[in-house]
Amino acid sequence: MAAELARADIVWDGAWHRTYYEQNDNFSVFFKDRWIGFLSLEFVPGRLFVHTVQLTESAQGRMHGYRIYQWLLKRAAVADIQEIGCKAFIDSSVISLYERLGFEIVATDPPLCSMRLKI
Repeated sequence: MAAELARADIVWDGAWHRTYYEQNDNFSVFFKDRWIGFLSLEFVPGRLFVHTVQLTESAQGRMHGYRIYQWLLKRAAVADIQEIGCKAFIDSSVISLYERLGFEIVATDPPLCSMRLKI
């Protein structure tokens, strides 16, 4: 993600962290006792916003992201969430994956687009 942030002239510093992550529910992701990434979630009434899902390069493309997606759907069901939202860089290959999972683009504000999944 560092490359995407740099391309967009976004500096991930202490202020960025405090604004977008500090108050969220943040999780480390492990597979077989090995750390493979993290995610940051914000729960608001009826909505779950995914601030980030980041996996190590070795964990990408190995179904870990899909397992996180399934876990998010279970969390949403328990919490009576009707919508999951996220943002992605508009030039990211992950957008097509999100669309295959049912997300739709609802707004574009370069360098990001806002996406949602109605549950």
